[in-house]
Formats: sequence, C-alpha cells, structure tokens
Amino acid sequence: MPTPTTEEIIRKFREQGLRVTTPRIAVYKAILSSSHPDADSILRLLKEEYPHITSATVYNNLEALEKAGLIHKVLTDKGSMKYDGILEEHHHLLDTTKDEIIDYFDPELTTMLNEYFRERSLKDFEVSRITVQIIGKHLNKSSQK
Repeated sequence: MPTPTTEEIIRKFREQGLRVTTPRIAVYKAILSSSHPDADSILRLLKEEYPHITSATVYNNLEALEKAGLIHKVLTDKGSMKYDGILEEHHHLLDTTKDEIIDYFDPELTTMLNEYFRERSLKDFEVSRITVQIIGKHLNKSSQK
C-alpha cells in the first residue's frame, strides 16, 4: 500500500475533524511507512528530521490518530503497544521470538467471525471490530524436517 501524499493526509485529517499540524502528519507518515512501530521507534525516526519533537508530542498524536479511527493499537504478548495504519480488516501473527507483528489477511476467517458474532449478540456489548492475534514463532527452514 503506497503512503498517501501530504495533501491526501491533510484531507483525511480534516474529514475526521483533526487539526492539521506538521508533527501529526509526520507521526502518521511514520506509522504508514513502518510495520507496526511503537512510540519510541516513531520518536527515534522523527528526531532526525524534527530534532525538537518530544515523546509527549508523539504520544498525544498517536492518541488523536487512534481516536479519529486512522490507526489501530496492537498490544503484543509482551505488553508493548504498537500501532497499525492498515484499516482494512485483518488479523495479526505475533512472533514471540522477534517481538514482531505480521499482518495476516484472511477474508474467510473475517467473514466467519463477523457472522458468528452477528448471530450471537453479546449481552450489553456492541462489537465494533474483531481482530485475531495468533501468537507463535517463525520456524527456521533448517529446523523443519
């Protein structure tokens, strides 16, 4: 998925009622150009171009982007928070050996889960999104026999 232009990002922000600021655009671009970054890696990446950016600025913008529905939070099995800019329904493979998150697209699984919860309403709970996190590890080709 190609990273949107600055003009496209500005349009998205305005559609969601977000204030358009240079740091917010930079944080959003960092998420879209990385694979599930955490706040610290976003800060390190942006420090090169924006030496005065603070961790508070990064965290505040991450919260605003998530609240606006432009990104999703992904909690790893080790308890760290990462961010995902892909809004298309998908799931995640969490590699415990590398603390890595891999996007897993399976329309059949997504349909099955949505239908399952549509048929069985959860008492006093409205489902807004369903995502599965599959926790495991990559197998080395040499260890597969």
